[in-house]
Parts: sequence; C-alpha cells; structure tokens
Amino acid sequence: MISKGGATALRVMTYNIRYDTTADGQNQWSNRKANVFQLIKDRTPDLLGIQEALARQMTDLQTALPNYRHYGVGRDDGNTRGEYSAIFYRADRFDLLKSGTFWLSPTPTIVGSKGWDAAITRICSWIQIRDKRTQQVLYHFNTHYDHKGENARLQSSQLILNQIKTIAGTTTPVIFTGDLNATPNSDPYRTIITNTAFKDSYSISEIPHCGPNGTFSTFDVSNKMGDRIDYIFSTSHFKVLQHGALTDSNDGFYPSDHIPVLAENKYQQFPITVAGGNGDRNELNQLSYPRGIFIDDDKSIYIADSNNHRIIKWKLTLNIGQIIAGGNGKGNQNSELSNARDIIFDKENNSFIISDMVNKRVIRYFDRNQTKQQIIISNIDCGGLTIDKSGFLYVSDFEKHEVRRWKQGDKKGELVAGGNSKGNQLNQLSSPRNIFIDDDCSLYISDYENHRGMKWKKDAKEGIVVAGGNGQGNSLKQLNCPHGVIVDHLGQIYVADCGNHRVMRWCDGDKEGEIVISENGQGNQLNFPSGLSFDNEENLYVVDRANDRIQKYKKRFKLKNFFD
Repeated sequence: MISKGGATALRVMTYNIRYDTTADGQNQWSNRKANVFQLIKDRTPDLLGIQEALARQMTDLQTALPNYRHYGVGRDDGNTRGEYSAIFYRADRFDLLKSGTFWLSPTPTIVGSKGWDAAITRICSWIQIRDKRTQQVLYHFNTHYDHKGENARLQSSQLILNQIKTIAGTTTPVIFTGDLNATPNSDPYRTIITNTAFKDSYSISEIPHCGPNGTFSTFDVSNKMGDRIDYIFSTSHFKVLQHGALTDSNDGFYPSDHIPVLAENKYQQFPITVAGGNGDRNELNQLSYPRGIFIDDDKSIYIADSNNHRIIKWKLTLNIGQIIAGGNGKGNQNSELSNARDIIFDKENNSFIISDMVNKRVIRYFDRNQTKQQIIISNIDCGGLTIDKSGFLYVSDFEKHEVRRWKQGDKKGELVAGGNSKGNQLNQLSSPRNIFIDDDCSLYISDYENHRGMKWKKDAKEGIVVAGGNGQGNSLKQLNCPHGVIVDHLGQIYVADCGNHRVMRWCDGDKEGEIVISENGQGNQLNFPSGLSFDNEENLYVVDRANDRIQKYKKRFKLKNFFD
C-alpha cells in the first residue's frame, strides 16, 4: 500500500486490546502484551483509542509508551474498576486542555449507569487537546458499545452525537473512534454517518482501504476474519489520506482478538481571502485579473492588478488596498501601466521592479513613489521577474523563449536559460512565464507551452525537468499551462497549475506531483491561479486570478510514507 505521513498529518488508531483474563489461555495478556506494545510503537499513532483495557493493562501500556500520556476511567466506578475506553496522545505533540467521561445510558452523568437493553455498563471518554505544531484545538471521543443490546447500540450512537455537539460544538474538529459491535449495514453505524458532521475514514480515504475489511479476529490468523466493527470517524475538518486494518501477527496469532485500525488525516486547507474577492472592478477593495504578487516582511501584499493597470499594496489588517504604481488608466506615460504582470522588490535599491507587459518594458519604482521611476528594460515581452541574493535581475521573455540576467547598467542582459528558439528540448523553452531563483542561483522556470517546470542550474547549458513534462493534462505527472513557481526552504517546488485550477508540489526526483490545493475552478476553489509567494513563515499566497482575489494557505509539509 502506498501511504503518506508527515509533520502535520494526524495518525489515529483504534484498538480493542481484549481485557486481561486467564480464560484466554495462551492468549492471555501476559503472553501477548509485548506484541501489542510493539505494534503501537511501530506505527506511532498521534492519537490512540483503546477499548477493553483494565487498570493493570493501562499501567502496562503507560509504562511501555513513555512518550504518551492518557486519559481514561474504569466504567464501573469512574475510577479504576472495570474496562477503560481510554485515549492515549503523544505528549510531544499535544497539550491536554479538558477531558471527561459519560455513561452510555439515559443518565449519562451518573457513574456506573447501565443503558437501555445493554448487558453491561458502557462509557465514552473524550479529550480536548491543542496541537502544538499547528495550534489547532481538536477533540477525540472514544467508546465501546454493548455487545448484546441492539437498542443500546442505537441509542448510544444518538447519545454520543448529542454529547459531541454539547461538548465540542459544531465548529471544532472531532475524531471519534471505537468498537461499535455493529457492522456498516446496521442502524447504529448509519446513525453516525447519515446527515451528520461525521464520515467513516474507511469510505473517504484518498488511498483505498488497505488490509482486510473485517476487524474481529478471534486471535488465530488461520481463522476467517470477522465483521468490520471497529471504526475511525472524523468531521469535515480533516481530509483522510489513508486507512488500513493492521494484520501484524506472531507465531500465527494476532496480539488481540481485534486487529487495530489506523487512519491518517491532514487538516483541511480552508483559505483566507486576504485581498480582493469583492468583484471584478477598480475600487480599492477590489482586484481585476491579478497576476503577480510579492509579500514583504510585514506580510503586506503587493499585487500586479493587471486589468486595473496598477500595483496595489494590501496590509493584512485592512480590507482595502493602496495604489503604489499606475492606477491612472491604461497607458504608456510615466504614471501609467498597461496590464502589469509581475512585481518584485529590490532590497539593495529599496525599489520595486514591475513587468509592464503591454508596454513591453520593465520599470523600477524608487522609494515606493510613483513620481520617481526608471525604465530599465525596453522592448521585452516579460512573463516573469525574480532577483538573486546579489541583486541581479532575471527576466523571462515569452516571445524570445528565454531568460536573461541583468546587472546594473546592462544594455542587453546575459542569456541564462533557453534562447535556442522555441522548442521542447532540454536547452529550449516555449513561452516561459513566472520564474524563481534559489540561494544557489538555480533558476526555476514555468515553461508554459511545454507544460513543465524547469530547473536551470547556474551556468548550465540546459535545464532539468522538475515538474510535469509529460504533455498537457491533469494527471499527477502532468501540468496544464503552468504559471507561478516558487521553492520552499526544503527544496520543494510549488507550481500554479493554471489550466488545472490547482497548486502542485514536487520534490527533487519525483515522478508525480502532489495536489496541495484542489481544483474545480470557481467558488471556494481556485480559478486559473497564477502568481505564488511565501511570507516569512512560509504561509503560501496564491493569486486566484479569475476569482479576482488573493488566497492565503497556512504552511504545509511534504508527506512521507509510514505504512508497510
């Protein structure tokens, strides 16, 4: 199974470890607990819902898992008597904010109360935690339904949904795990997922479920696996990357009479509109077909507002922008721009450099002052701008299919990429657009009509395909008219895959990219994204061109494999 994990991904496990009883003979706890511990350690879940553990098993678990803390109580007395439905959480990742337990009965606050037609007392324990990596607050609820009472199982589902709404509200992310003693075609299961906030991770995993469907094992590997009765549910705040039932065994026996279920989630990316989004007009709270973008150290946003023929500055604390260049209608006079395409900042000269596309020029504005400007390059079809650590300017020309480096006083610039006529060979480009340069002076180019991202090392005679390059298309191996390109501190390459309405991420050597911001073209998705930029915390800003807005996405990490 191909699978993913990562710094902000959330690994969740549910595991009925079977209570400790001598009646199990060779499968009693003392003979199998080391295998239970090893299975958990091998998978390192961030959150672990345990069912059936007795107090002595809880002690064993906590001793064996020193990197975890736990919350749970015995179901019989709310202290140490009876089985726990406990939750373990990684101490290095989460701070515990609140915790509690309620009983699955008509009187959920009465300790030890038995519900409806249940054979024995049942509980649900919960924690509220803060993720130290993202500062996200979330809840985890964990339970074990009755094995005999059919009505008790149904009523338990309804009770838990009501309790979650009361305790966690409706806007905070929730994980719900447990052994429901109910199959997916049962009413208790359907109650949880029908017209509620919860989805079964099994059903919505990006990668199809791995392992057997059933989770009730009876210990013996040679026996047929029983029904699927162990579940991980989550609210829409999470995207499920993968889901699997783990079949680790020793000498022909599973460590418990259930096999654990493991799901990996990531927090859904809900962007913040930080500029525009108020229609396609020229008021100061509006944008019209924006293209390029630059973020300064104060997180102010500088936008090439193309169809408004202006550069506009947007402070994050304000809901309107400030014109810093152009804005006097389309034209070629000193105070005018014509379809501004890109903008960068030259720290050495304290100036902005702007691609004034239709006027076929690159202009420098000093001191953020429209009255002091300089045309530094004329007669150029500029698709993108970037500047290196030495202050040298790089400019792509989409008609000459090349990128040149310009030093102070240059009349022509030095060819650094392409320039061998239009084509798709490694020494050629085809209508290059946005460009980016890293600290090693490697140049990254959106090779627009070749539908690929190119990396051109310093002084190289040809480039390396680092994204796409497999024709125009929407598979993970392809791009469709790429625009913005940017590289983070890990060397991960982000590409605004304009024609596919998405942002892709590629690592060095990847055969396929990863969709980090989804497609669909309009509404809350992207519609022809163009420019990309990071702020100083590596939050990602996307120019959502045809939606006339700038979207901010919180910092994201590349995912790594962790399933066997």
